[in-house]
Amino acid sequence: MRVLPLIAVLLLVPAAGCVENGQTTGSEQVAFEDIDKGANSGIEDRRTVVVRSQNEWAQLWQEHTSRVLPPPSAPQVDFQREMVLAVFKGTSPNGCHAAEIQAVVHDDEEDEVHVEGRWIDGVRDAFCTEQITQPYHIVRLERLDGEVHFDMTAVVLDAPA
Repeated sequence: MRVLPLIAVLLLVPAAGCVENGQTTGSEQVAFEDIDKGANSGIEDRRTVVVRSQNEWAQLWQEHTSRVLPPPSAPQVDFQREMVLAVFKGTSPNGCHAAEIQAVVHDDEEDEVHVEGRWIDGVRDAFCTEQITQPYHIVRLERLDGEVHFDMTAVVLDAPA
């Protein structure tokens, strides 16, 4: 009985067409670097953002850090070679909420960027700080000029054992 699932997987792999002679065809995972991640942002609404210019970056950073005195300078980004992706979960009722970018995939054939992430909507059986939060995650990566699609999944995590 355990052979049937294995056969099904082996039959699907060639149809996926993801790898050809050790090279990816069509899409590839893109490395990214955290700029900032945390629980308190000046951005109170749920939002996904693509930044490809210094002016857009300055505006976003100013709004994001609007509650910090004195406001920190925006991290340097070379928009000739890089871009910024950000997810803001919006106002959440406690500290067991988060926003997280998990992967970025570039589809060469379609010239699209797919951002995979999750909204963490709580942690089961966990002690959560009773503090209103605005979870966020901001990353920098190589500049990709295709259309960006965010695929954010809402999850409730189990508390670590």
